[in-house]
Amino acid sequence: MPARIHPRTHEIGEIVSFLNAPSGGFAYVRGRRRVGKSWILRKVTERCAGRVIFYTGKKDLQPKATLREFAMQFDEFAGGILGLARHDVPKLSEFNSEALTWERVFHAFAQLAAAKRSRDGEKSTSLALFFDEIQWVASKSTGIIGALKSTWDALKEQNIKIILCGSSNKFFEEHTGDHEKTLRGLKTHADIWVLPLTLAQTRAAFFPNWTLQEAAVVQMCFGGIPYYLENIPNNTSFVLAINEAAFLRRSLFLEEAHEILALDFNAQRRERALHIIEMIPAQGCGLDTLVRRTGFPQSNVSEIVEVLERYGFVSKRPLPSKGKRGGQMQLVRLADQFLMFYAAVLAPRREAISANNTSRNIFATCIGAKLDNYYIADFTGSAFELLVENELAVGTCEHNPANWPKIYARLGLTPAIAGGGYKIQSDVREEGSQIDLLIIDSAARLAHLIECKWGREDI
Repeated sequence: MPARIHPRTHEIGEIVSFLNAPSGGFAYVRGRRRVGKSWILRKVTERCAGRVIFYTGKKDLQPKATLREFAMQFDEFAGGILGLARHDVPKLSEFNSEALTWERVFHAFAQLAAAKRSRDGEKSTSLALFFDEIQWVASKSTGIIGALKSTWDALKEQNIKIILCGSSNKFFEEHTGDHEKTLRGLKTHADIWVLPLTLAQTRAAFFPNWTLQEAAVVQMCFGGIPYYLENIPNNTSFVLAINEAAFLRRSLFLEEAHEILALDFNAQRRERALHIIEMIPAQGCGLDTLVRRTGFPQSNVSEIVEVLERYGFVSKRPLPSKGKRGGQMQLVRLADQFLMFYAAVLAPRREAISANNTSRNIFATCIGAKLDNYYIADFTGSAFELLVENELAVGTCEHNPANWPKIYARLGLTPAIAGGGYKIQSDVREEGSQIDLLIIDSAARLAHLIECKWGREDI
């Protein structure tokens, strides 16, 4: 299968601009698992050859082994810059395990940058450290976080740029959150978020020969995540391709939800979080329903749902209370396109998929008689609503500005003030009613009520 890829020009350009800034800098590259953060950092490293040490943490590598591996990479990098004239820069791989610490590593990097600037003068370009999978580099009390804090002034003085990258929401919450967190205050640049591809980007980069409807089904199931899209063959029919990618025993997707949660939950809480996700229907449900479906104590369900919401996996919307005690009720919905597909379609068919080592077309049975529009019961309607929300980037329109003019024009709205004069809400519920998308034009005092429907028939 030929390589398929989206160039990610915007994200690469933002990081290169950050590296070329005249002073030292500290930034985080954030994004969901499999969204392409590592690929982007590798491309930046290639473009800025000789300026960046790009180190990737490994889950099962012990702290001392991680340090030793990094020390060897540093020595090779320093040798490439200074050659034999490196008498002012220590050779880290020669230190024993007790003497080799992250403080020594960062001071050595500052010395390397100073030696380079002394040699190159005004033409000298700044150096950078990229730590990918930072949650593994910083695991098990390695001391790297405290070392970054204590040596940052020395690094910043040499115009060094630091980027921490990872998919673990828990890591960034624990180390960069409120004023008590260790890395609080070091950041000099807004978080660089790597977002899923839009529907148009997914189709152009991966499935240019498929219909828009087929590309939209892919987007509803796999959420514009490049790694997922790379695992969908595009040299066969659409139905066969989806079946081969997601409904055979060898598929990566049956266990992917577990891997997503493994970054943010310990083993026991991970299993509970996964079960809660599997019990959330595509259209959403209340907390009381989740308590009943899972059999978990309400306090456990509430706590885990709150964490899932903080990390962007679910959303909560107010519901009419209908006079019930306990105040405002809330609807819990899955906010991640793939997790919705997993919970509504894959998880209920786990046994059949796990036994399917042939070409049995389970996906065809999912859509049944709906082959003309690929409709999956109890999934497609809600997944399409979520797709529309994501394409409009409801609440965060600045993340997806390219989509606004075209979509607003199709809705008969003025593109010039898209995202500015409008207030957008999705899944608005009142007693006895539900609005898929509500766009309020405050200037014209108009409210646009939009219904999301998947299908070709007239409404």
